[in-house]
Order: sequence, then structure tokens, then C-alpha cells
Amino acid sequence: MWLGERIVPWALVEGYRAGLEENAFEKATAGRFAGSDLPTLRAHANEAMRPVLDEAFPMELLAGTSAQFLSHHYSAEELRALRAHEESPLGQKVRAFEQRAAALPGPTPEARAKAREALARQTFSTGEQKDLEAFANSPLGRKGAALSPELAGFYVNELERHRTSIQRELDERLRRSVESVLPAAGR
Repeated sequence: MWLGERIVPWALVEGYRAGLEENAFEKATAGRFAGSDLPTLRAHANEAMRPVLDEAFPMELLAGTSAQFLSHHYSAEELRALRAHEESPLGQKVRAFEQRAAALPGPTPEARAKAREALARQTFSTGEQKDLEAFANSPLGRKGAALSPELAGFYVNELERHRTSIQRELDERLRRSVESVLPAAGR
């Protein structure tokens, strides 16, 4: 589970949640508001939906999904090696870097990629960069890179399977969350 939490594909999870938020918002507003009001209403609605989605897709579910994937694709020895790498000072530094990099602003994906590269140069020494490259080029690192698309597909399937199992209740709770922040005149 510890490693599972570390490999949650956050961009994919956030994108999935954003799709659910957008769908709920569109259904609840359905052309009833002026376009100029929509960004503010959407921001309030997304804030109202966040606790519902946190409850529907808790960290334990996400980490468990990752742990399930890991257990199917890695041996016990490989999992020990991955955990040792994650717990090392460099692994901890990588996690801190990833958190900082995820918050980098930028108007385009290219601008964010450049900002990420600059942050990496500031964060990691030349020796650390070489160690990270060596790990990425190791059999375990190459295996992780090769499995990345499969992890994404596995995650989408598992998130969709879970959503389907709670769809009726989830849709109703999201609708109520959106409705709670809409002005009375538009209801």
C-alpha cells in the first residue's frame, strides 16, 4: 500500500475527477446562466463537489488500486528494491520535487515543461541527476516506464468500474452539491 500510494497517477485521477465535475456542472446548469457567470459558478461548484469526490474516490481506494497493479507486475524482490529507492534520501527528494513541480504555473504545457526542467536543475546536483538517469536506465526503471501506459489503462478501468458501482448515489450527490451553490434565480 505504501508503494501503491507513491505511484498513483495523479494527473489521470485529477482528469477523471474533472470530467465528473464538468458533467455534473453541465447537467445542473444546462444553459440557465449567462456565459459571463459560468466561470465563477463553476469554481464554486467544483469546490462544493470536491468533498463528495474525495469520499467517492478515497486515498485508500487509489493506493489499493496501485498496490493491486504492483502486485500483478512486480516480484517481491522488485517491490523491495522499489521501496528502498523510494525511501532513500534521493527518493524523498524526488517526491518533494514532484510536489513542487505539480504546482508550477505556466500558460502552456511547453512553458510548464521548461519550468519543470529549470526546477530539476535547481533541485538535483549533477551526481543526483546521474543517479536518477542510472535508475531510469536500470531494468527496474525501464520496466516501470514500459508499464506506465498499462498502469494508466488499468487505472481508467478501475475508476470507471468503481464509479459505475456508485453511479446513482454519486450523480445525485454531485447534482445537489452544484445546486447548493447556484443562485436561486437560476434554479
